[in-house]
Amino acid sequence: MTILKKEKVKQEPVMISKTNFEKIKSIRKELHKIAELSGDEIKTSQKIKHYLEEFNPDKIIENIGGYGIAAVFGSSNKTKIMLRAELDALPIQEVNEFNYKSIHPNVSHKCGHDGHMSILLACADYFSSQKVDKQIILLFQPSEENGKGAKRASADPKFEEIKPDFILSFHNLPGYQKNLILLKENTFAAASVGMIIKLQGVSTHAAHPENGISPVIAVTKILQQILKLNDSNEFEDFALATPIHTNIGERAFGTAPHKAEILITLRAFKDSDMEKLKKKSLKIVEENAVSEKLNYSIEWDDEFQSTINDPLLIDKLEEVCNENALEYQRLLVPFRWSEDFGVFTQQIKGAMFGIGSGENSPQLHNPDYDFPDDIVPAAVKTILALIQKLN
Repeated sequence: MTILKKEKVKQEPVMISKTNFEKIKSIRKELHKIAELSGDEIKTSQKIKHYLEEFNPDKIIENIGGYGIAAVFGSSNKTKIMLRAELDALPIQEVNEFNYKSIHPNVSHKCGHDGHMSILLACADYFSSQKVDKQIILLFQPSEENGKGAKRASADPKFEEIKPDFILSFHNLPGYQKNLILLKENTFAAASVGMIIKLQGVSTHAAHPENGISPVIAVTKILQQILKLNDSNEFEDFALATPIHTNIGERAFGTAPHKAEILITLRAFKDSDMEKLKKKSLKIVEENAVSEKLNYSIEWDDEFQSTINDPLLIDKLEEVCNENALEYQRLLVPFRWSEDFGVFTQQIKGAMFGIGSGENSPQLHNPDYDFPDDIVPAAVKTILALIQKLN
């Protein structure tokens, strides 16, 4: 791993006062406590609105793509820069026992979206007292975890009036030292989609399986053949199929199975490879269903496009790190996980950067994960310094 650090040059760093930092930490814990799932972020959105009103933006726009909310600072005839964070949590039971533990069973902020929101609120605090020669839009987007939020937000007519010239986002990343800024031009995070395969045969008594049509052989072959795609050299870049769930028949020893369901996650660094992976997987299902005389259906869910970063914005982020004594790393390979921020960067110049949340931190989506508040100042400094460079 190569970590780059340059001597600080003459540029005044953007700082968060101790008082404001303590306030932001307190807000983050409040947001953590009321964690809500994708599409159900009612209380979270209301809480965000309450704090945004304290920072006196020029405009607050609600119900963007669901419970999304945006705050606008500055005039619309200037360069428009949007900062985006996510409202939603995950369907995970929290095992932490601190006093701000999620109050909702089986729902918790295990991806750090509570921390991402707190970073944007720290920026709102800054813009409430410091005027910049740009229009700043802070977007708190719903439903990132299921891949639906960015699509709905960008398609909302309310988004048109705040559509920016540039859009920026970030994600905390366990496994990297705290405050390390992680940069990657072009593909930052993979495309992915959930494939739901349903097979339907004919039920019969388990004593006479020859009288029915069982999906067992088809399920076995489908799983084996789709897994072989992972070793294929037909893709331009990384492509992966991961079976995550299978269900065959019922828990009844007297009945031969007549139906099955298979769930597979497909992912690829390139959208073109994703389309190829989907077509090949579909063909495997079709051929095996026909061979075993089964009816079948395919559904697609949790669909994410690849997140593509503008190379010039990444270069500017590198300049920001050099000028503000921020340690950073240029990544050579994209992340395998997905982020629906890619919907925005398909149509707007944008970039997502990572910020290390600790080499020993529990991983994202782990039940004991908790966002580290002490990375907030470095994230805010990076964002605000980049804004100064954009015209």
